Amino acid sequence: MVKTVFLKNYRPYFFLLLFTACVLTLISYSLVAADLYVHLPLEDARLYKNIFFIIIVAASFVYGYYLKKQREKLQAIEDYDLKIATHIILYRKRILWGFLNCLLACILFVIIGYKTFFYFALIDVVMMLMQFPNKAVFNKELNDDEIEYL
Repeated sequence: MVKTVFLKNYRPYFFLLLFTACVLTLISYSLVAADLYVHLPLEDARLYKNIFFIIIVAASFVYGYYLKKQREKLQAIEDYDLKIATHIILYRKRILWGFLNCLLACILFVIIGYKTFFYFALIDVVMMLMQFPNKAVFNKELNDDEIEYL
């Protein structure tokens, strides 16, 4: 049996979320550059910035741990079809996580106006780009030399 992964099945979802994240980042930057964001008092803005920063970092660590456990479960699966189905779900969750991080960063950038959140949004877009569905990314996760990528 030839094991194949059709990369074209992964790409529409990836491009949809990547394009949306890029548009949201540009819109949020445009709103803040045009001075159309919520002007919070400096003390409140700093407080919100710190609270949301801690929440984002903590959630990222928790989600990173969750992804690590899911990858370990993926490696333990012997059945190829089940492994690919599980991988599709895991891949989509990872891309969605990057998109949601970008969305939250854009919202916070528009609400608070701190460029830190704009940089977070840009970093999330770059991290999404690094997950472009290709052979290198999938080889690392599926860990199977017999797979052909189409």
